[in-house]
Amino acid sequence: MDMDMDMQMDVSVIIPVYNAGGYVSCAVRSALAQPETGQVILVEDGSTDDSPRVARQWAERSSRVSLLHHSGRANRGISASRNLGLRAARCPFIAFLDADDYYLANRFRAARTVFENDPLADGVYDAVGTDYANPVAEKWYRTLERPDLTTITERVRPEELFEAILAGDKGFFHTSGITVRRNLVNRTGLFDTSLALGEDTAMWLKMAAVGRLVSGSLTEPVSMRRVHGENTMRRWADRYRNERVAMADALLAWGRDAYLPARRIRLLEDLLLRFKIEAIDRDRPYLARKARELACLGRFVMTHPQTIRSRYYRHVVGYTTGWRRIRRIVTGCLPRIRRATETDPMRSAT
Repeated sequence: MDMDMDMQMDVSVIIPVYNAGGYVSCAVRSALAQPETGQVILVEDGSTDDSPRVARQWAERSSRVSLLHHSGRANRGISASRNLGLRAARCPFIAFLDADDYYLANRFRAARTVFENDPLADGVYDAVGTDYANPVAEKWYRTLERPDLTTITERVRPEELFEAILAGDKGFFHTSGITVRRNLVNRTGLFDTSLALGEDTAMWLKMAAVGRLVSGSLTEPVSMRRVHGENTMRRWADRYRNERVAMADALLAWGRDAYLPARRIRLLEDLLLRFKIEAIDRDRPYLARKARELACLGRFVMTHPQTIRSRYYRHVVGYTTGWRRIRRIVTGCLPRIRRATETDPMRSAT
């Protein structure tokens, strides 16, 4: 194909729907407004509100909208819903949209430019903005100290993106801001249905590990995520720490099965260890907490013996045992000892 000519870009937009009757019409309308949208796949996940009725109306109204249900119209969760949508996708490109979010005009313009100019790109990630449903939702979100714009904060080479996401110091990207070639899923596998939270983060890390993801629009949002009282992250805040452990554990198992390089496996082990340590109750008495941390470190190295080579593991051991603090004190005293020795001949002689 002549890359100087406009590329035909047909996108299947997958929208899982669960109790989002008040939002789903906006999501569908925003997806259909994009000239690149060839298919909108609504996956109704056993809603108990009027979502099924709204979704059915859209499927009847537009030939580009398909409506799917799980067997028995059961509630199977967001991973299973996205997977059902992936299996039904007909277009060569895939994009995701949460039912309570919406696309802005020219959603795929930056992605299209990247794919036109870089035929080796497997996916493009763009910035996503935040739309607060009310002041209470905004106040809650502000307590998380997260930015209004969910984005990778600087251009990252595709081969370095996996490490950048794990480090977390260059930001993140959001589900409603990524567009990928459909065949990339052949390398990553489907979304992990065992994960109640973090299934999206796990998938983006998999894609960054085995695919070539390129930055698109990093400073201007292409989609908006709504923050309201029913967001999953808000409803499950207390479970979040433990669910992160499950996500990192599953990701590590996937990485080994996918034969990721040893360095990346070690980084996934570091991630799992960090989440395990952070999941220990901070409100416990100091000695009880330290005992749990030491027990966690001991079990971890027994299960993952190669972790002993990790600088992060040694760092955590030093911090937990207090050795790092002792070493800092000793290191700080050495210059004073040297100066005293140099100015006192009698002390030098002894």
